[in-house]
This record gives sequence, structure tokens and C-alpha cells, in this order.
Amino acid sequence: MQRPILVLMTILGFIAPAFAGPRDAMLAAYGQGKYAEAFALAKPLAENDDEIAQYVLGTTLHKGLEVPKNNEEAAIWLRKSAQKGNVAAQQELGALLAFEMKQSAEGRKWLEQAVAAEHPRAFRDLGWLTESERPDAAGLSAAAELYRKGAERADGAAQSLYANALLYGRGVAKDEKAAASQYCTLSRPSDQIQCAQLAMKGALPGLGPADAVRILKTLADQGDRAAQIRLAENVLEGPASIRDVAEGVRLLKLAADKGDAAAYFDLGWLASVGTGMDKNRQAAFDWYRKSAEAGHFMAYGRMGKLLDEGINGNPNPEEAVKMFRLGAERNDPYARERLAGHLNDGIGVAADKPAAAKLFCGIDSAFSNYFCALLSLDGFATEKDKSAAIRLMQKAAEGGEARAQAQLGYYFLNGKYVEKNIPEAVRLTKVAAAGGSATAYFNLGYIYENGVTVEPDRAKAVEWYKKAADAGYVRAFESLGRLSKVGAGGLNAEAAVEYFKKGAALGDEEAAFQLAYAMRYGNGTARNELGASDIFCRQTSVGARYHCALLIIDGKAREKDKRNGFSLLNRLALVDGDSAAQIQLAYYFLNGIILKKDIKEGMRLMEMSIDQDNGYALFIKGQMFEKGYGVKQNLDEAFRWYQLSAQKNDLDGLVTLGKFYEKGVVGEASRMEALKLYRRAAENGSAEGKGLAERLSKPDASTIIDGRPPH
Repeated sequence: MQRPILVLMTILGFIAPAFAGPRDAMLAAYGQGKYAEAFALAKPLAENDDEIAQYVLGTTLHKGLEVPKNNEEAAIWLRKSAQKGNVAAQQELGALLAFEMKQSAEGRKWLEQAVAAEHPRAFRDLGWLTESERPDAAGLSAAAELYRKGAERADGAAQSLYANALLYGRGVAKDEKAAASQYCTLSRPSDQIQCAQLAMKGALPGLGPADAVRILKTLADQGDRAAQIRLAENVLEGPASIRDVAEGVRLLKLAADKGDAAAYFDLGWLASVGTGMDKNRQAAFDWYRKSAEAGHFMAYGRMGKLLDEGINGNPNPEEAVKMFRLGAERNDPYARERLAGHLNDGIGVAADKPAAAKLFCGIDSAFSNYFCALLSLDGFATEKDKSAAIRLMQKAAEGGEARAQAQLGYYFLNGKYVEKNIPEAVRLTKVAAAGGSATAYFNLGYIYENGVTVEPDRAKAVEWYKKAADAGYVRAFESLGRLSKVGAGGLNAEAAVEYFKKGAALGDEEAAFQLAYAMRYGNGTARNELGASDIFCRQTSVGARYHCALLIIDGKAREKDKRNGFSLLNRLALVDGDSAAQIQLAYYFLNGIILKKDIKEGMRLMEMSIDQDNGYALFIKGQMFEKGYGVKQNLDEAFRWYQLSAQKNDLDGLVTLGKFYEKGVVGEASRMEALKLYRRAAENGSAEGKGLAERLSKPDASTIIDGRPPH
């Protein structure tokens, strides 16, 4: 039968009478804190197999109480007492083996025996061991349950650990109210500080900001630096009822005078924003540097931020990267994110997208999840599963990252990586726009311009494109310029050119292309073919090279050798398969312009362009049938080819087909159909179409449109 057990609290509370024997004297000395005396008295008793003396001897050696600490000898005596059923010895031995001697298997065995005997402290120790060995969901849950049972048995450390589990949702449902009720019953300064922080948030009924200040002030007045800093932060950032900036700064400086790293850090923040002191980036940097030197791992990232912004107005991204690296090496998520951003963009350091992806993918934040997903989809991350990347992008979107919302909206709009879902695309884009995403502004412009789920609305499109441009989205300028040419108020080529200039100045190739196009033909700006060629001939797109070739051939470029122009045009037509180049070469061969006339080669090239549904090539084929060039004249065939050309919105095709309808060249005349075609040509930028539409729209009492009086 197990013998009665004497636990530690009983030992410490025992006061021996005057006639006490050796064991009673040992217990009295131990209870009075006379550990060396207790040790001397315990030694012969322990050697005589007294389990209580063995426990006292082992505990004194384990904790180094007025004797040299000796874990190996302590384990020997504690094991002897534990084997006799002493629960206090089982708990002490289990903790010693598990946490200091790294013999967790035997340590767990003794702690489990102590838990079975309901030793309060053993629940805490076994929970801690379980959490360290199994940090997964099941392990955390088991640990939290052990902390709860220890807390029920009034073990203060178990209560504190259970409160932590409730506060952060580790192994148990997150419950700040329940956590506060635990913390606020404990007396340790760290627990009282947590109680105050939760009271500041209103987590516990009956306690509020004023109570939080009272709790923290009591601890601060006792010299607790952690409390001083928490109190300072609360009176600096808390509600107006407790706000006291001067007191907050005083408390931080008091803690800083004692070398507190957190105080240095907070003073750096105050100097950076100008709260309680003059805004001074150099002073902020100096405070952060002191904080870093005192061991605050987050200070490096803040120093990097100041260097990025420019301490004295001159950004220094190279030095910023050095600071971010130091912070990243200390596992500061902020520093890691900033370093990843620099590596991704190649600012202050050589671009290294795989390294950026590795950093982003190791941080669980909406910002990092977005970039991890993006770099994964682009093939730079270790993870190559695109479906996993999309799930991560969705997580970032659900976390409120507007860029992720906009990106997902784009994917759903175009069916890229996901099944096409227009309603979801529009919803996500609108959510991202509400969150301030410039990309979403631009995409909403596209949605309204092209009538995605709604009727096309150019005014709305312009409104969103302008918001995108104002937010720095460079591509928006080209869209604004394009829509300005066909705005509700009619053609406005001058306004279009201004937008193209702004986009080109910011490095947008498409805006530069459109600007060069306007310069070549004098649309909205002075005609400047040489300037246009300078832009076209330095771009690499097929369209730009096409215009470059034509300007060289026409002698309007700096390059004066026309053979180079024809060589470029020939490569575009035959190697790149560009339908515009094919039809242009066909035009030269068919008409014997510059090149020797070659109907066969011209027809071959034209058919190549027609096979690609080039609107202008379809128009030329129509002209051949209308005029009888190289084929037998056939107006019905000409009409059919003009229709095909108009379907591609080719301006010449629209205008010519309109004339066929107006004059009744084939079939009955229809001014109404002609007007529709002229207006379409005008909407797409045709000055001729605009003039014809205006002429045909004027009231004429002598004219009947499709059998009805004009109106």
C-alpha cells in the first residue's frame, strides 16, 4: 500500500517543537530557509533510506540552495524518494530529467505518475513537456488541457500558461475574456501587465482603461521597467480619458536611462512621427540604433525604413538593405518582408526573385502571402503547384490585401489559373478598388470600357482610369489617351497626346508608341516623323518595328538606307508573320511602288495577311474586286469583302461599306445603315467617318431615310 505523501508545501510549513528529532529538525531548517543546515541534517537520514530526507537532499542539490548545484547527484536522491511513492519527488525528478538533463522519456514517466496523484505543479510541467515535444494541433490541445487542470488546482504557473493559451488560441479556442479572468487573479508582475493590457481592450467586464493605468502605475512605481513601458505606450496611444503624452515620454526616458531596449525602440518611433518631441529622423535612427545594440531585434528593420526614406532627404537603399538583412537574420518579419521587396524589385541590391520568394513564402501575412503566390505563379518559388499558389492568393485576398483581390479579379476575368467567373471577377475588383488598389482602378476602367457585365460606359471608364493614373498606375495614361480620341464630346486628339506624353515620360512603352503614332500623322500634335521614328526604332514590339521600317523606307528616319527598311519589313512579314507588314509589302508589289511590280508576289503576301483576318487586307481585297485590279471586277464580291473588313473595325472598310449603303451600289440604298457605319468609324477615330456622319445626320426634308421622314 502506498505510504502517506508529504508534499513540498507541508514541508515548508512545518515548524518542529523543542523536543524534535533529526527529521523534524531537518524539516524546520528547510521551512525556515536554512538550506545548508537542512542539507547537513538530511544527508545521514537519506543514506538511512528516509524518503523525505532523500527528497530534501535531492531538491537542495537540484536548485543549488546554499550548496553547489549538482543535477546528477540530485537525480540519484530524488529517484530513490520517487520510487518510494513520494509525489513531490516524482514531480521534481520529472522536471529535472525532462528539462535539464534531456532525458525526456523517463522525465515524462515520473511527471505522469505525479499527475495521476494530482500534484498541482506536475500538470504544468507535463503540459510544457507535451507542448515542446508535439507543437502540432493535437499536442497544443493536450498541453492546454493539462494547464487548465493545473490552474484548477491553484498552481500559479499553470494558471499563467493556461491564460496564455486562451489569449493566443494555442490548443484551445481563443478567449480574451477567459484569459483576463486568469491573469487578473495572479500576482506576478508579468501576469498583472497582461491583465492591464486586456483591461485596456475591455476584455473583462468591470475593468477598463483607467484600471489598466492603475495596475501598471503600481508596478511602474515599484521600478518594473516592463510596466513602465506598457504604461507609457498606453498613455501615448490609449483613449483620450487616459492620454498623457508628456507622462508617456517621461516613463520611456526613465526606462531608457536604465538601458531598456524597448524604451529606446519606442522613443525612436516617437521621434520618427513627432509625438511628444520634434519630428527628427536622425534622432529616431539614433534611438533605434541604441535599441538594436541593447538587443531589440525589430530595431534593424526600422533603421532600414528610415534609410529607405532618406534620413536627411536622400534615400540610401543600399544601406537600408544591410539593416534589413540584420533584422531578417534575427527573424523580424517586418525586416524580412522589406528585404524580400528589395530583392524582388532589385532596389539597393541585385534583383534575386528566388531569394525574395523564399523570404516571402516563410512569412504568414497577407502582404507576404500575396507576393509568395505571385512569385510562385511566375515560377520563382520552390513551390511549383499553381493551385497551391492560387489558394495562397485567396488567403491574402481574404486577409484584406487589396493587390491580391485585384490580381484574383484579373485571373477570374481572363480564366487564368482559375475557371473564368466574370461576376466574381467584378466583385473582387470592386472590393480591391475600395481598398485603394491602383490595379483595381485600372481594371474597373477596362470593365466599364468593354461592357463586362454592364453596358459599355466610357465616362465611367475614364473616371476609373483617371483614378488609376492619379494613383501612379502608368498604363492608365495610354487608356485615357485612347479614350480621349473618341470621347463623348467628339475627337480630342490634343488631350490624347497629353496623356500619351505623361505615360511615355513614366516609361510606358504603349503610351510612347501611341505618342509616336500621333507624331507621325500629326494627330493632336505637330507632325514630326523624325521624332516618331526615334521612338519607334528604339522599341522592340512588332508594331513599332513596322512603323520604323516604313519611316526608313519613306526617308523620314535617321537611318537613310532604304534597304535596311525593306529588310526589316521583310523579316516582319515572313519571319514574324506580321499581317500589317505582309499587306504593306503586298501593296508595294501590286502597285510597283518603290519595288518592281510583281502581281503574283503581291497576291501571295495579301493572301497571307487575309488568312490572319487583317482588316486592312480584307479592305484591299474588296478594292481589287471593286476596281478590277488583278481580278475580274465584281461589286458583289467587293461588298462582301468590305463587310468582312468592317467587322474588324477597319476604318477604311467601315467608311467604304457606308458609302456602298448610302449610294445603293449593291442592293437598295440605306442611309440608316450608312450612318451607323460612319458613326462606328468616327467612334474609332476616323475623321472622314465623323464628317460623313455629321453630313448624313443633318435634317433634310427632301430625303427619306428607309421610308421614314428624317428626324
